[in-house]
Amino acid sequence: MLRSFFVKGFLSLLGIIFISAIPFAFVGTSFQFTKYVEGLNTIFKNLLQPLEMTYIVEATERLIFPYLWDPYLYSMTLLFSAFFIALVVSVILSFIVSLLPQTLYKTVKSILFVFESIPDVMVGVAIQFFVIWYFKQMNTLLFPVASSSLEQPYFIPILCLTILPLVIMFRTILYHIEQEWEENYILTVKGKGLTRVHILIHHILPRAFKSLFFQSKVIIWFMVSNLLVVELLFNIFGITNFIFTYGTPVLFSLFCILIFLPLFTFISVGEWISGKIDVEKQENTPNTISKSLIMKKGILLYKKAVSFIKKTLKPMKDPLFAVGFCFLATMLFLSFYHHFQFDGVVPQTEVIYGDDGSTLIDKASFDPSQRFWFGTDQFGFDTFYRIIAGAKYTLGLALLISLLRLMISYIGGFILYLSPNRIRNGFIGLSEALQYVPVALLCFFILYPISVSSSLSFWDKGLFQIIIMTILAVPVTSVMFSAEIGEINKQEFITGAKVLGGNRFHVFFKHIRPHLTPKLTYIFISQLMFVLILFSHLGMLKMFFGGTVLREYTLGVQDFIPTSISNEWSGMIGAYYNQILIRPYLILIPVLFFCLCLIAAQFMLKGLKTSTSHIYLSNKFEKVKIGSSIAVVILFFILNAIVINKFHEELAPISVPVTNEVVKKEEGDKEKPAEKEEKNLVTLDSELVSSFEKGKIEPFPFVVGKPSDESKTGEPVSSKTFEDGLTIQSYLYEGYEVKVGISQEKIVNTINIELNTNRDNIMKIMDQQPAEKSTDRQFLTFYTGEFQVSFSRQGDDIWGASLLQKQAEGVE
Repeated sequence: MLRSFFVKGFLSLLGIIFISAIPFAFVGTSFQFTKYVEGLNTIFKNLLQPLEMTYIVEATERLIFPYLWDPYLYSMTLLFSAFFIALVVSVILSFIVSLLPQTLYKTVKSILFVFESIPDVMVGVAIQFFVIWYFKQMNTLLFPVASSSLEQPYFIPILCLTILPLVIMFRTILYHIEQEWEENYILTVKGKGLTRVHILIHHILPRAFKSLFFQSKVIIWFMVSNLLVVELLFNIFGITNFIFTYGTPVLFSLFCILIFLPLFTFISVGEWISGKIDVEKQENTPNTISKSLIMKKGILLYKKAVSFIKKTLKPMKDPLFAVGFCFLATMLFLSFYHHFQFDGVVPQTEVIYGDDGSTLIDKASFDPSQRFWFGTDQFGFDTFYRIIAGAKYTLGLALLISLLRLMISYIGGFILYLSPNRIRNGFIGLSEALQYVPVALLCFFILYPISVSSSLSFWDKGLFQIIIMTILAVPVTSVMFSAEIGEINKQEFITGAKVLGGNRFHVFFKHIRPHLTPKLTYIFISQLMFVLILFSHLGMLKMFFGGTVLREYTLGVQDFIPTSISNEWSGMIGAYYNQILIRPYLILIPVLFFCLCLIAAQFMLKGLKTSTSHIYLSNKFEKVKIGSSIAVVILFFILNAIVINKFHEELAPISVPVTNEVVKKEEGDKEKPAEKEEKNLVTLDSELVSSFEKGKIEPFPFVVGKPSDESKTGEPVSSKTFEDGLTIQSYLYEGYEVKVGISQEKIVNTINIELNTNRDNIMKIMDQQPAEKSTDRQFLTFYTGEFQVSFSRQGDDIWGASLLQKQAEGVE
């Protein structure tokens, strides 16, 4: 036992180091093995001297120890407290619910079924929003919802970490209790006259608890991933937030090892204790092999095709599967219809005027209403259309990644099945390292250099993200397939096939594969749920599909919002989380759709289990189920028709065919604007930087802190006034656009331009360290004399520059 403990621990530690070196290996999107080896060497050298490891804060190098111990101990307190609370409460609830009448028992299971589909982001956001809402209504703060220098919150973070593991443990224990009641040894125990409570306490719960503990690796891995989201949501500076903020691959390896050591020890001791629980002998019913009839090839293919169609359509008879399938299919259909029919246009409404066309009624943002079903953001973009436009990326990519994971892991599991025991056990030991690694954080370190690259296109970045999100799950999923094959391989009919002379390939393709294939659908839907959760976690890390750009919110320092180019839902969560108190619907709606997709996947999984079970149903009940499924399909057809009608009413003018006369008229209208100067980008050079010290951006006639003189500046091309009285005026000079912030006293507050440059060139020209270092490397701030200039990345080789009065250091 002790030798096995050290071997597994050593292999897992090696696996963590091998995984942590992956970010070193990528130069652009190409994997270079020599860089990977250099990265391994760097990690090994630093881990051998942990007390000399450092991190950088605002260009200052600091030792990581002993500073790391406080966030580490705080995070471990949250993690283990949540785990033990979930464990104790789930055991108690399982005992109580198991004694309930059958009707109440099924009701509790249905409630758990829905709660298990709620993503952790939804739980955290909902709790935080409720506490703040209650404080605003009652002027009483129930619990601290964010950390500060004086107080670290415990109750709310532990509650968020506890809820989902509690639901998972609760359902797992109930499932194993149901299985144990059907075992033959229970009949013997009942024959002795023992009560139901006695049997539950002394026989069933210990075995259910043992089965739960052997699944605790997945639950703890799930909690470690959630820990990062909780620390970000509540501004907790724990170990995961620390690594996200200041981390490098070297620090990431140290973090994973610090997480691994207590968790691995806890799990190993628990497995040893669980192994001491006696298990009564249970009879296994041997499976039988169905004999195939010899038929002509054409008839055989025909029957196979008919059988495949019947098997495919059979789950649709179940209403739950029909609801889940129709919801996902509807979202994808509407998204692709919107893309191909209307070019993916997201309507923008900045202001609403009265019937006279001049009276201002309202301006963006707009709350949810009959016109704007899900409201708009501060830029006036309709959230409903953003959800529709992003569905093809969020759901489409989740389906694609899940399918790729399934296919590659299926092959990987087969290869492990053929491998010698030593190789298979070694691979399993190394792959277990992924159970202790927050996958979202690992993806961040790998994908971040790609997301900020200016030389890669949208699809270059997107394809790389698909590959990474697929490959990182393959080792663990391959081991799972290998374990499934191993269980089937223990059956008596497999032994019989081997005795009759069947080799490994014959046994797999003729006997194991038919029993493994039905499980593929369950595994696929499970992977779909994991990918959707991973997308939501990456959104919290501001890591969006296809790259991230900063969109100007209002003119000023750091007044930019990271946005997703593709409108995928995780990008909306990451972009609008900071506005939860101002416009809560902006984050609640995409989180809600994530939740609905997870519930839909759970419905499909439940429907599949029901449709493939051999429970006898009366013809009357079977007809009721089929009728309910047909009604579900009809309702979703009606919903599609309503939404498509909305598309055509609001977007049809964009795509309506026009006559030749209209085309000529439009071409004539275009001639006048064509005479205007085209918009150009300013070049960043030393002369431009020297003008910053004077509060100017040469050659534009504006000076920060001075009044705006219209006789020198001319009339603006456009003007927009915000709630705080700040007016944004846009000017065009010889093709160059400049935006100026004017106060109510007509004083120039801010000057903004767009530059044709990149981050490296900015650092070179400015020739100084930035005053603030952003973790996403998309925002830089410098001080030049009495003024401050801030650069924000707008796109590939496009950066915005904002010049304003110098603010006090440390003030945001």
